[in-house]
Amino acid sequence: MKNTDNPHTKVSAEALDALRKEVEAAIGKQMHSAHDFDMLSNAICEKLQERLSVNTLKRLWGYLDNDVQPRETTLDILAKFVNFQDWNDFTKNHTPADREETTATDILPTPHGWSRRKKRLTVLFAGIGLIIIAFAAYGLRAFIQRNTVQHKDDSKYIIRMGDRFPTYDSYLSRFGIKATERKYSQPLPHHAGIVVFGGEYHHPNWGNEGDPGRLLPTRTEHWHDDNATPEVEVMQNRQHYYAQWESNRLNITFMKNLVDTGFVFCGVYRMSLEQSDTTHVVWERVAEEIDLRHLDYLERFRN
Repeated sequence: MKNTDNPHTKVSAEALDALRKEVEAAIGKQMHSAHDFDMLSNAICEKLQERLSVNTLKRLWGYLDNDVQPRETTLDILAKFVNFQDWNDFTKNHTPADREETTATDILPTPHGWSRRKKRLTVLFAGIGLIIIAFAAYGLRAFIQRNTVQHKDDSKYIIRMGDRFPTYDSYLSRFGIKATERKYSQPLPHHAGIVVFGGEYHHPNWGNEGDPGRLLPTRTEHWHDDNATPEVEVMQNRQHYYAQWESNRLNITFMKNLVDTGFVFCGVYRMSLEQSDTTHVVWERVAEEIDLRHLDYLERFRN
């Protein structure tokens, strides 16, 4: 029987590592980038009609700091993804495939005169190796030079997490937005459901709470007003939750008063379906940079 009182399961490092390797084998690649985790989350959803958030997967792989044991429900979903009934079934029945190592001496004969031929082949392969290295070095130098110039050209189109902007208009102008009113959210032109959000950290009504040391990997909204009744506060937060859930919007987020009195780019966020409820909305970062020339790719990050 599963322990429903404690949703987190203590697992051995060996078992967890085996599960990660099985998942990577199933997906056909190792998990190294934010895009890899987004792809895995979508693959799990398509196969099982169950969703694991990108941040949950990142914590499980150590891509994000994590001092908490994984939930058993998370392990069950990953075990089912690699064709086991659940985590229990995986730990009982998973056996790594035996790998036999075969050395050259097991399959190659050693006829008379092999030693001399081996020396000649060694010299030949060494010469070929030097030629390959020389061509590779030349190509690498040309690649670095070309991409150094390209990076300089790209800098005016790419906004990266941590980039700072002194004023509201200084970041909106990068998107071709000329706002007539200074609102927190401005719609991104030609991209329905994506807004350029310029919030204020520790906002008196909305909070915008999170970890400033990591530029808000998640941002929590909770509406509160000292002059409002508890009933009004409950209704406001419930309405806000359902509105965000239905719109499924993305926020290109710049936060004021987080690192200085200006704005800092924190990333692209979507609503966390796992962590949000009718009392508060949690936004999770799904991208750490944007390319202003290719904003259509943001669509892949929606829930």
